[in-house]
Amino acid sequence: MANLVTDKSRLSALTDGRQNFPASNRLFRDGSVFFVGGELPVYETLVTMFDSFCMEATALFFLTFGPGQTYSRGEEMARQIKKNFHARLMACLDQGVDSATLERVYAAGVDNLVIRLDGGSPHSELPDALAVARSIFPRWGAAATLQLGDESTRQCKSRIDRLLREGIVPLVRFSGRSSDISPDDAEDVLQHLVAGWERHSVPLPAYLPLISVMTPLETKPAGLLRGFVDRLRDRKQLAQSDIRRHLRVQQAENSLDSAGL
Repeated sequence: MANLVTDKSRLSALTDGRQNFPASNRLFRDGSVFFVGGELPVYETLVTMFDSFCMEATALFFLTFGPGQTYSRGEEMARQIKKNFHARLMACLDQGVDSATLERVYAAGVDNLVIRLDGGSPHSELPDALAVARSIFPRWGAAATLQLGDESTRQCKSRIDRLLREGIVPLVRFSGRSSDISPDDAEDVLQHLVAGWERHSVPLPAYLPLISVMTPLETKPAGLLRGFVDRLRDRKQLAQSDIRRHLRVQQAENSLDSAGL
Protein backbone atom coordinates (compact mmCIF):
# COMPACT_ATOMS: atom_id res chain seq x y z
CA MET A 1 0.00 0.00 0.00
CA ALA A 2 1.35 3.42 -0.97
CA ASN A 3 2.36 5.70 1.89
CA LEU A 4 0.36 8.86 1.16
CA VAL A 5 0.74 12.26 2.77
CA THR A 6 -0.97 15.60 2.13
CA ASP A 7 0.90 18.45 0.47
CA LYS A 8 -0.52 21.45 2.38
CA SER A 9 0.43 24.07 -0.22
CA ARG A 10 -1.20 22.07 -3.01
CA LEU A 11 -4.27 21.52 -0.81
CA SER A 12 -4.62 25.29 -0.48
CA ALA A 13 -4.30 25.74 -4.25
CA LEU A 14 -6.93 23.10 -5.01
CA THR A 15 -9.46 24.45 -2.51
CA ASP A 16 -9.00 27.84 -4.20
CA GLY A 17 -10.08 26.28 -7.49
CA ARG A 18 -6.69 26.21 -9.19
CA GLN A 19 -6.99 22.96 -11.13
CA ASN A 20 -6.87 21.95 -14.78
CA PHE A 21 -10.04 19.92 -15.41
CA PRO A 22 -10.16 17.17 -18.05
CA ALA A 23 -12.85 17.52 -20.69
CA SER A 24 -14.00 15.63 -23.78
CA ASN A 25 -12.71 18.39 -26.10
CA ARG A 26 -9.31 19.00 -24.49
CA LEU A 27 -5.85 17.47 -24.78
CA PHE A 28 -3.18 18.27 -22.21
CA ARG A 29 -0.53 16.70 -20.02
CA ASP A 30 -0.25 17.10 -16.26
CA GLY A 31 2.83 15.39 -14.87
CA SER A 32 2.87 11.79 -16.07
CA VAL A 33 -0.84 11.80 -16.98
CA PHE A 34 -2.04 12.51 -20.51
CA PHE A 35 -5.64 13.79 -20.51
CA VAL A 36 -7.33 13.03 -23.82
CA GLY A 37 -10.74 14.24 -24.98
CA GLY A 38 -12.90 11.59 -26.59
CA GLU A 39 -14.48 14.10 -28.98
CA LEU A 40 -11.16 15.15 -30.52
CA PRO A 41 -10.19 14.08 -34.06
CA VAL A 42 -8.41 10.75 -33.67
CA TYR A 43 -5.53 11.01 -36.17
CA GLU A 44 -4.42 14.55 -35.36
CA THR A 45 -4.64 13.85 -31.63
CA LEU A 46 -2.54 10.68 -31.96
CA VAL A 47 0.20 12.59 -33.77
CA THR A 48 0.34 15.21 -31.01
CA MET A 49 0.34 12.53 -28.29
CA PHE A 50 3.10 10.55 -29.98
CA ASP A 51 5.38 13.61 -30.13
CA SER A 52 4.82 14.35 -26.44
CA PHE A 53 5.01 10.68 -25.42
CA CYS A 54 8.49 10.39 -26.91
CA MET A 55 9.72 13.49 -25.06
CA GLU A 56 8.37 12.76 -21.57
CA ALA A 57 7.42 9.64 -19.60
CA THR A 58 3.71 8.86 -19.51
CA ALA A 59 2.29 6.59 -16.81
CA LEU A 60 -1.39 6.96 -17.68
CA PHE A 61 -3.73 7.99 -20.48
CA PHE A 62 -7.00 9.37 -19.12
CA LEU A 63 -9.71 9.43 -21.80
CA THR A 64 -12.80 11.58 -21.13
CA PHE A 65 -15.83 10.58 -23.18
CA GLY A 66 -18.24 13.22 -24.41
CA PRO A 67 -22.03 12.94 -24.92
CA GLY A 68 -23.59 9.71 -26.16
CA GLN A 69 -23.63 10.66 -29.82
CA THR A 70 -19.79 10.88 -29.81
CA TYR A 71 -19.14 7.60 -27.97
CA SER A 72 -18.01 5.84 -31.16
CA ARG A 73 -15.22 8.39 -31.60
CA GLY A 74 -14.14 7.88 -28.00
CA GLU A 75 -14.11 4.11 -28.51
CA GLU A 76 -11.91 4.49 -31.59
CA MET A 77 -9.60 6.79 -29.63
CA ALA A 78 -9.32 4.10 -26.94
CA ARG A 79 -8.46 1.42 -29.53
CA GLN A 80 -5.76 3.58 -31.09
CA ILE A 81 -4.22 4.55 -27.74
CA LYS A 82 -4.10 0.89 -26.70
CA LYS A 83 -2.61 -0.10 -30.06
CA ASN A 84 0.06 2.60 -30.26
CA PHE A 85 1.16 3.27 -26.66
CA HIS A 86 2.33 1.03 -23.86
CA ALA A 87 0.74 2.64 -20.81
CA ARG A 88 -2.35 2.18 -18.68
CA LEU A 89 -5.58 3.53 -20.17
CA MET A 90 -8.45 4.84 -18.04
CA ALA A 91 -11.74 6.16 -19.36
CA CYS A 92 -14.19 8.52 -17.71
CA LEU A 93 -17.92 8.47 -18.48
CA ASP A 94 -21.09 9.82 -16.91
CA GLN A 95 -23.17 7.59 -14.64
CA GLY A 96 -25.97 7.38 -17.22
CA VAL A 97 -23.91 5.26 -19.63
CA ASP A 98 -25.59 1.98 -20.67
CA SER A 99 -24.23 -1.55 -20.29
CA ALA A 100 -23.67 -2.13 -24.04
CA THR A 101 -21.41 0.92 -24.21
CA LEU A 102 -19.46 -0.26 -21.15
CA GLU A 103 -18.87 -3.61 -22.86
CA ARG A 104 -17.59 -1.88 -26.01
CA VAL A 105 -15.36 0.48 -24.01
CA TYR A 106 -13.82 -2.49 -22.22
CA ALA A 107 -13.33 -4.36 -25.49
CA ALA A 108 -11.66 -1.26 -27.00
CA GLY A 109 -8.81 -1.61 -24.50
CA VAL A 110 -9.74 0.46 -21.45
CA ASP A 111 -8.01 -0.94 -18.34
CA ASN A 112 -9.87 1.03 -15.65
CA LEU A 113 -13.18 2.84 -15.76
CA VAL A 114 -14.03 6.00 -13.83
CA ILE A 115 -17.69 7.03 -13.50
CA ARG A 116 -18.54 10.65 -12.64
CA LEU A 117 -21.15 10.55 -9.88
CA ASP A 118 -23.93 13.09 -9.50
CA GLY A 119 -24.99 14.13 -6.03
CA GLY A 120 -27.17 11.75 -4.09
CA SER A 121 -27.73 9.98 -0.82
CA PRO A 122 -24.97 7.61 0.28
CA HIS A 123 -27.72 5.10 1.07
CA SER A 124 -29.39 5.18 -2.35
CA GLU A 125 -28.99 2.35 -4.84
CA LEU A 126 -25.65 2.00 -6.62
CA PRO A 127 -25.97 3.57 -10.11
CA ASP A 128 -26.55 0.91 -12.78
CA ALA A 129 -23.39 1.95 -14.64
CA LEU A 130 -21.22 1.17 -11.61
CA ALA A 131 -22.95 -2.14 -10.93
CA VAL A 132 -22.38 -3.21 -14.54
CA ALA A 133 -18.80 -1.89 -14.66
CA ARG A 134 -17.97 -3.87 -11.52
CA SER A 135 -18.97 -7.06 -13.33
CA ILE A 136 -17.09 -6.24 -16.55
CA PHE A 137 -13.78 -4.86 -15.30
CA PRO A 138 -11.29 -6.71 -13.06
CA ARG A 139 -11.62 -6.44 -9.28
CA TRP A 140 -11.13 -2.79 -8.22
CA GLY A 141 -10.98 -1.87 -11.90
CA ALA A 142 -14.05 0.40 -11.63
CA ALA A 143 -13.84 3.72 -9.81
CA ALA A 144 -16.14 6.65 -9.07
CA THR A 145 -15.30 10.32 -8.58
CA LEU A 146 -16.94 12.42 -5.87
CA GLN A 147 -16.94 16.20 -6.14
CA LEU A 148 -15.41 17.61 -2.96
CA GLY A 149 -17.34 20.74 -2.07
CA ASP A 150 -20.64 19.75 -3.69
CA GLU A 151 -21.90 18.04 -0.52
CA SER A 152 -21.12 18.01 3.18
CA THR A 153 -17.93 16.32 4.33
CA ARG A 154 -20.04 13.88 6.34
CA GLN A 155 -21.98 12.87 3.24
CA CYS A 156 -18.79 12.56 1.23
CA LYS A 157 -17.21 10.23 3.79
CA SER A 158 -20.36 8.11 3.92
CA ARG A 159 -20.35 7.73 0.15
CA ILE A 160 -16.66 6.77 0.23
CA ASP A 161 -17.48 3.99 2.70
CA ARG A 162 -20.44 2.82 0.60
CA LEU A 163 -18.39 2.61 -2.59
CA LEU A 164 -15.64 0.64 -0.88
CA ARG A 165 -18.16 -1.86 0.47
CA GLU A 166 -19.45 -2.33 -3.08
CA GLY A 167 -15.96 -2.99 -4.49
CA ILE A 168 -15.72 0.39 -6.24
CA VAL A 169 -12.62 2.58 -5.86
CA PRO A 170 -13.70 6.01 -4.54
CA LEU A 171 -11.78 9.00 -5.88
CA VAL A 172 -12.29 12.67 -5.02
CA ARG A 173 -11.91 15.73 -7.19
CA PHE A 174 -12.00 19.32 -6.01
CA SER A 175 -15.04 20.97 -7.57
CA GLY A 176 -15.65 24.63 -8.33
CA ARG A 177 -17.25 24.92 -4.87
CA SER A 178 -14.26 23.52 -2.97
CA SER A 179 -13.61 26.96 -1.51
CA ASP A 180 -16.83 26.50 0.50
CA ILE A 181 -15.06 24.00 2.75
CA SER A 182 -12.05 24.67 4.94
CA PRO A 183 -8.65 23.08 4.23
CA ASP A 184 -8.96 21.21 7.54
CA ASP A 185 -12.28 19.66 6.49
CA ALA A 186 -10.87 18.79 3.07
CA GLU A 187 -7.87 17.11 4.67
CA ASP A 188 -10.20 15.21 7.00
CA VAL A 189 -12.02 13.75 3.97
CA LEU A 190 -8.71 12.86 2.30
CA GLN A 191 -7.45 11.09 5.41
CA HIS A 192 -10.72 9.18 5.62
CA LEU A 193 -10.30 8.22 1.96
CA VAL A 194 -6.73 6.96 2.44
CA ALA A 195 -7.75 4.99 5.53
CA GLY A 196 -10.57 3.37 3.53
CA TRP A 197 -8.22 2.41 0.71
CA GLU A 198 -5.88 0.81 3.23
CA ARG A 199 -8.67 -0.96 5.14
CA HIS A 200 -9.99 -2.58 1.94
CA SER A 201 -6.51 -3.26 0.46
CA VAL A 202 -7.29 -1.32 -2.73
CA PRO A 203 -4.47 -1.82 -5.29
CA LEU A 204 -3.56 1.85 -5.60
CA PRO A 205 -0.53 1.86 -7.96
CA ALA A 206 -2.82 1.91 -11.01
CA TYR A 207 -4.56 5.04 -9.70
CA LEU A 208 -1.60 6.88 -8.17
CA PRO A 209 -0.74 8.99 -11.25
CA LEU A 210 -4.33 10.27 -11.33
CA ILE A 211 -4.50 10.74 -7.55
CA SER A 212 -1.32 12.84 -7.64
CA VAL A 213 -2.92 15.16 -10.22
CA MET A 214 -6.47 15.39 -8.82
CA THR A 215 -5.59 15.66 -5.13
CA PRO A 216 -2.85 17.02 -2.85
CA LEU A 217 -1.99 13.44 -1.83
CA GLU A 218 1.53 12.40 -2.71
CA THR A 219 3.58 9.29 -2.06
CA LYS A 220 6.67 9.33 0.09
CA PRO A 221 9.72 8.55 -2.08
CA ALA A 222 10.19 4.80 -2.42
CA GLY A 223 13.58 3.10 -2.56
CA LEU A 224 14.96 1.95 -5.90
CA LEU A 225 14.06 -1.68 -5.20
CA ARG A 226 10.51 -0.84 -4.07
CA GLY A 227 9.95 1.35 -7.13
CA PHE A 228 11.23 -1.39 -9.44
CA VAL A 229 8.98 -4.01 -7.80
CA ASP A 230 5.95 -1.71 -8.09
CA ARG A 231 6.60 -1.17 -11.81
CA LEU A 232 6.95 -4.92 -12.38
CA ARG A 233 3.70 -5.55 -10.52
CA ASP A 234 1.88 -2.96 -12.61
CA ARG A 235 3.22 -4.49 -15.85
CA LYS A 236 2.02 -7.90 -14.67
CA GLN A 237 -1.43 -6.54 -13.83
CA LEU A 238 -1.71 -4.90 -17.26
CA ALA A 239 -0.72 -8.16 -18.97
CA GLN A 240 -3.29 -10.09 -16.94
CA SER A 241 -5.91 -7.47 -17.77
CA ASP A 242 -5.19 -7.80 -21.51
CA ILE A 243 -5.49 -11.60 -21.33
CA ARG A 244 -8.76 -11.34 -19.41
CA ARG A 245 -10.11 -8.86 -21.98
CA HIS A 246 -9.10 -11.08 -24.89
CA LEU A 247 -10.84 -14.10 -23.38
CA ARG A 248 -14.01 -12.13 -22.60
CA VAL A 249 -14.20 -10.56 -26.07
CA GLN A 250 -13.39 -13.84 -27.79
CA GLN A 251 -16.11 -15.62 -25.81
CA ALA A 252 -18.65 -12.99 -26.85
CA GLU A 253 -17.59 -13.23 -30.51
CA ASN A 254 -17.80 -17.03 -30.45
CA SER A 255 -21.31 -16.81 -28.99
CA LEU A 256 -22.41 -14.49 -31.80
CA ASP A 257 -20.83 -16.73 -34.43
CA SER A 258 -22.56 -19.82 -33.07
CA ALA A 259 -25.87 -17.94 -33.15
CA GLY A 260 -25.27 -16.97 -36.76
CA LEU A 261 -25.18 -13.23 -35.98
